[in-house]
Amino acid sequence: MRKPLENVPLAALSGAILLWLAQPPLAWGLVAWLALVPWGALIARRQDWRRRDGWIVWAAGAVYWLVSLEGIRYAHPALYPCWFALGGYLGVYPLLFVALARVIHHGWKLPLWLAMPIVWSGLELIRSYALTGFSAAMLGHSQVDYPRVVQIADLGGTPLVSFVVAMVNGLVVDVLWSFGGGRAESSSWSGGVRHFPLRGTIITALILGATVGYGWWRIRQADALAKQPPLLTVQLLQRDEPIEYAMTLEEDAAIFQRYAEGAIVAVQEVPETELVIWPESMFTGGLPYRTLSPGFEVPREIGMEAAEFAAAIEQQQAAFLGRCRLLQDHLVAASGRGASPELLVGCAVFRYGKRPQAFGGAIHIRPGAEVAQWYGKRHLVMFGEYLPMGEVFPWLYEIGPLRQGTTPGEQPLVMEAAGVGVMPSICFETVVEQVLGNHLRELRSQPVEVELLTNLTNDAWFAGSAILSHHRRCAQMVALINRRPLIVAANQGPTVWIDGSGRLCDTLAFKTNQALTARPTRDQRWSLYQVAGDKACLPFSALVLAAAIDGYRRKRKGSAAAQLR
Repeated sequence: MRKPLENVPLAALSGAILLWLAQPPLAWGLVAWLALVPWGALIARRQDWRRRDGWIVWAAGAVYWLVSLEGIRYAHPALYPCWFALGGYLGVYPLLFVALARVIHHGWKLPLWLAMPIVWSGLELIRSYALTGFSAAMLGHSQVDYPRVVQIADLGGTPLVSFVVAMVNGLVVDVLWSFGGGRAESSSWSGGVRHFPLRGTIITALILGATVGYGWWRIRQADALAKQPPLLTVQLLQRDEPIEYAMTLEEDAAIFQRYAEGAIVAVQEVPETELVIWPESMFTGGLPYRTLSPGFEVPREIGMEAAEFAAAIEQQQAAFLGRCRLLQDHLVAASGRGASPELLVGCAVFRYGKRPQAFGGAIHIRPGAEVAQWYGKRHLVMFGEYLPMGEVFPWLYEIGPLRQGTTPGEQPLVMEAAGVGVMPSICFETVVEQVLGNHLRELRSQPVEVELLTNLTNDAWFAGSAILSHHRRCAQMVALINRRPLIVAANQGPTVWIDGSGRLCDTLAFKTNQALTARPTRDQRWSLYQVAGDKACLPFSALVLAAAIDGYRRKRKGSAAAQLR
């Protein structure tokens, strides 16, 4: 009779369910320490791996991802195919985990407490870069509620935390198999205790202890830093404003008006506010910021002369700045102080050069309606902000809800707001873990030092689903690995203040209309990630690729031998 964890469909589905329980929306983080055990049992079994077994594991993984990311479908009915495609693509990773860990375990004779964490962490790093990158829902993200466990991420990224969690899972499988009458290569679950993995138990315990000890040290540092005077006082605006791909100018203007009223109330309640941050695109209000580049060309469809077009853009800029000035006047009256707080606002930016370009922008506005700088989002979301091959085949934008592609920004920026070096990011730039770290390294030579990370996002597309929680957890780990406080202003959420250890200092409930007052303190601690990024995890990915090559070679060799028999 086949034992439960030797039943491929049952083991594959059990692993998917446990992994889902460990992540949002339930976020039972402790479950993660056992979530990979069913899939580990599939790695340990010695029976030949059939193609049907692979399809079963892929299907279970795809279902896990479809359920975890089901909020994608709320954005627009046209995104249902994208949701299914993403689930199918991400479902490949559990299949690769089982298949390649089997190569390392059975072929290279490494114990599961090594094989499983190597492959899992290596695949997570690959996933963070493949097809523009997707870092959400890593195994390590399940532990953000346990700050002492996740601090090691500043040595090489979230996959290092995943390594420790997967190592414990692998040890559990090794121990269970030791009760089955042999090493984990055995397929029997009956019998006495033999070949207990004592060495693996000791090494895993030491690594787990070192992880917690390192976390304890880092948290003590953070507690001391929290006693410093704040860098500045910030208002992070949030509202529950539903969003659609096609909105009228009147609807955009009404959203702007409600956010403006919220900003005035927030400054009235906290007069010492120095910076007010609006979420992504919420400041647009039907009046985006438009600018001309030297040597611009008038878009053919507009049908104006260059001078006439330049005058029209100048009028629109004047209207934009006039609106800023009016808002700042209200903020001055609300605060009772002589100057308005500075603004960092999410607003569409259109730039006209050799061709028109549209950016997802973050604009820094100083008192007196002075546009100091604007940042264009660099890491764009495929199908959400651009279509593959859309530049080559513009007609693709005419057959779907996305009517125009967004242009990626050229460079990161550090903005000096209220005397503090602030680095903006937009939307899912915090979901691809390496993006902000790369930006910080690019800005290292700038005269203004980055002291505060910000993220302006509009997650209303996802209708309060678990994607908002996944986004928040990604932001927590980004703050941690870069050892910088990070504040997020989000339409519908997650609006949050995070310290340089990834801890939530304050947060707003999703889909509420209010402002969060953040007073982040300086955190300039050094981390290996700041210098080397996620290179500490590169050996895991290299071993994954080596296992893939070796597995392919073994399969070819086995097929050739079968043909000779």
